[in-house]
Amino acid sequence: MYGMYIKPDHGSSFLLDSEKNQPIGFLSRIDMPYSLREGWKSTPHNIKDINKYNIIFIPRIMSRTFKTPGSYDWGSCNITNYKIEGNNFLYYGDNGSDPIWKDPEDDAWSSDDPFFRMDIYGYLKERPKYDYGIQLRGMNNIYNLNSELRGYCVYAEIVSVTGGKENGWFPPKEFFLNENNPMLFVRPEKDGVTFCYNKMRGLTVSETCKVYVVIFNTNLRLQAPKSGVVIYNEKKEITYTSKYKPLHLGQSTWFDRNNGGIFEQLKKPMILPDSHFVNWVVNRGYMDYYRTGYYFMSNNKVGMRDIYYLGGEYGGPYGPSGSNGYKTNYDLYGIELSDYFNI
Repeated sequence: MYGMYIKPDHGSSFLLDSEKNQPIGFLSRIDMPYSLREGWKSTPHNIKDINKYNIIFIPRIMSRTFKTPGSYDWGSCNITNYKIEGNNFLYYGDNGSDPIWKDPEDDAWSSDDPFFRMDIYGYLKERPKYDYGIQLRGMNNIYNLNSELRGYCVYAEIVSVTGGKENGWFPPKEFFLNENNPMLFVRPEKDGVTFCYNKMRGLTVSETCKVYVVIFNTNLRLQAPKSGVVIYNEKKEITYTSKYKPLHLGQSTWFDRNNGGIFEQLKKPMILPDSHFVNWVVNRGYMDYYRTGYYFMSNNKVGMRDIYYLGGEYGGPYGPSGSNGYKTNYDLYGIELSDYFNI
C-alpha cells in the first residue's frame, strides 16, 4: 500500500486515500416516549435529505422493566421493531401496561434517561464530484456532512478496570459532554469477560482486565495541527485535520438476546457497552433484579448475560408473577479494533 498515511493524536495510523475510510456522521437522536397502548408509534426524525444517506440504526435504550401498580406482577416493555417511512421514525412497543420502572440505576423521567432512545447515523450513498481540491476515495463525507455531524475519535486507550460493580471506570469528562453526542466503544482484552456501562457505575467488568476503549465526539470545533493535513470545504470551514481519526464505517449485526450476534465483516469488533436490559428472576417469594452485559464468545461473536445483582423485592403472599420478559432483538453496531489500535 502507498499514499498519504495519517498519524492522528488518537488511534492508529491510516491511509487517507482509501475506500475503507468511509466516515459516518450523527444524523438524529430519537427519544421515544412510553405509550399505554401496544402498537406502532411515530415521531419525526428531522433528518434533512434523508434519501441521500445509507442509514445506520444504533439503539441506546430498547427495554424497560416495570412493576404493575397495585399488584405483584413484573414485566418488560420493549421496542421490538423500528423503521423509517418518509419524514417519520416508526417504532413498535410490545406492552401497554402502566409502568413503575424498576431500574435503580436509571431515571426514566429525566431528559438524560428517556424511556427509549435511538441514535441514527449515516453516510452518503453517492460520492460527490468536485472541480477542485483533492479527490479522496473514501472520505467523501468529509466535505458534505455538516461539521457538527461528523464523528471523530477523541480518545483511544487501553485501560485497566477492576472487576465488580463498585469498581467501574469512568470516561474523562472532557470527552463525554452531552453536546458532543459521545459514543463509547469497548472490547476487553480477554474473551468471556462480561461488561456494561451506565452513568451511575461507569464501565463495569465481571473480572479484572484490560479494556480497549475508544470515544467519538460530534459537534466538534476542529483545531488545525501545527503540522499535518487540513481540509477545508467551499465555505472555508475546516472539515478535517490530521489531529483526528474519523468514525469509520463498521458493521451492524442483528442481535438476538438468546443467541447473540456475529460480525461477519469484522475480525475483532468493538461495541457500545450500553446497558439495554434489566433481567428479573423469580426467587421463591421475591423478584430479583440483575443488570445485564455483553461478552465476547469468540473473536467476532458477542452474547448477553447477567453481570451483577441489583436488588430484590417481596412478591406478595402468593409469590411474584412475571410476563413478557425482555425479548427484543435489535441492531448492534461494531467497529474494527485494528482501525484504532496497532494490534
